[in-house]
Amino acid sequence: MGHLLILVCTMLVLLPIPGLGSRELPGLLDDFPATIGEAHSGNNLFWHGAAVGSTVFFVASGADRDWQGWLQENGILGRGFENPVLFAGNFWTIGIALWLYLDGRAGDDPVTAGAGVTAFQAVVGTFLVVTTEKFLTGRRGPAGPNDTPDMPFVKTDDPADFAFDFWNSSFSDGRFFWPSGHTASAFSLVSALVSYYPDEDWLAWLGYPLAALMGYVMMEGDYHWLSDVVAGACIGHVIGWTAGRRARGRISGVTDTTLEIVPVIGRDSAGLALRIGM
Repeated sequence: MGHLLILVCTMLVLLPIPGLGSRELPGLLDDFPATIGEAHSGNNLFWHGAAVGSTVFFVASGADRDWQGWLQENGILGRGFENPVLFAGNFWTIGIALWLYLDGRAGDDPVTAGAGVTAFQAVVGTFLVVTTEKFLTGRRGPAGPNDTPDMPFVKTDDPADFAFDFWNSSFSDGRFFWPSGHTASAFSLVSALVSYYPDEDWLAWLGYPLAALMGYVMMEGDYHWLSDVVAGACIGHVIGWTAGRRARGRISGVTDTTLEIVPVIGRDSAGLALRIGM
């Protein structure tokens, strides 16, 4: 349902809306292909590598299975909280993006409209990338104590249950869980707005814990493995951050913010450092 909502909203907001603003305002798809391309190039490839590498580690080490088992015995939220969050996760990110965009158009405010553009591109771009990866990797979700025989698709106790022959799978096979789309969308929206509004510290303090909560709910509710969630956070972050950085420079004229992973080599050690340029 959330996927259908994104497609419908995309078509609606691309239609002309009489009376909403007269100034030249940014379009929702301005520079969109270049944004997605940059999110998959250069230093940004580190985040995609981290998504894959962390998944390999969590599966091989047994952390996926161990963490899922621990949550099934010690979860604190319950279905009364998990199911509504799962449902809301289909809508809230695209809803915030469209609200910002339409509010900016109504007020002839290119900065607010630009925030809507960056959020929209981040969420939609993440949806397209993650959906593609879900079908290419063919992973099944974790089986849990609340599963019922009438479930519409198969789940598994094996975190290594991937299948890369997507052309042989159907919906009932349940092979569409890596990475977590709910988590990716949440981190994408937050990172887009944090990058676009670098002086608004409250966005990071509020947004990232909420995005992390979304990821936690996906695990406790047996909707996703730990590695699905970590991969979704990495992929969503890099797409969102790239969208926000490019939109700020393009729309508001503010100096770009860059986020880079750089090697650090010393006499007796080596590692990586995170560098933020303003």
